[in-house]
Amino acid sequence: MYLRARERRRQGSEVMQVQSAARFLWSRSGMPQAGEGGVFPVQAEQLICALRRSLPHDRGGEFASQISTILGDIVGLSAKDVRIALTDHTFCREKQAAGGVATEPLRIIHLDRSGTPISSNPVWNACIRGQGITAALIKSNTDKALYRSGHQRTEIPWSCRDYHKGPIDVWTHPDFPGLSIVLDDRGRLMSALPADYLAVKGGSIAESK
Repeated sequence: MYLRARERRRQGSEVMQVQSAARFLWSRSGMPQAGEGGVFPVQAEQLICALRRSLPHDRGGEFASQISTILGDIVGLSAKDVRIALTDHTFCREKQAAGGVATEPLRIIHLDRSGTPISSNPVWNACIRGQGITAALIKSNTDKALYRSGHQRTEIPWSCRDYHKGPIDVWTHPDFPGLSIVLDDRGRLMSALPADYLAVKGGSIAESK
């Protein structure tokens, strides 16, 4: 019962995050929301394909129905048509081949309610917040540095300082190793993100596990 309730909460949070991301991207494209004017199919396709690869693939039919309804309301299409597009693996590839849609996946950076990033790595989450850091937690880190000495190989788990690049407020995100972000002294995101990243607020560390 507890696990089912927790799963429902996580799914509800994911639905809200996708809704926030979709509304942001739709407004950034300069397109009106449903009921405020005409809708151009190309922009709707771009939104669907941008979000498609970012959606979790291990959710059931209820999740897909909720997402389809939300996207349909935003772009002025039926939930049925949106769901077909989301579940058809050839949809975005065909649009790309026709030269109509860029299909690079949107990279979503989840933030908690205070604006502090949340990753899938518990060590990094503790490091940027400056709390809950223990030797046992560091030892459990799946991010490791590899050292070689002759034929011997030694793996050392990363500690907080291994996620820094240059100044102490610049951090490498463990889920996106090529991304460096600037955080304030409370761990809140301060830097602008590249165009293919989107920060979505409202998650929690518990939901990321």
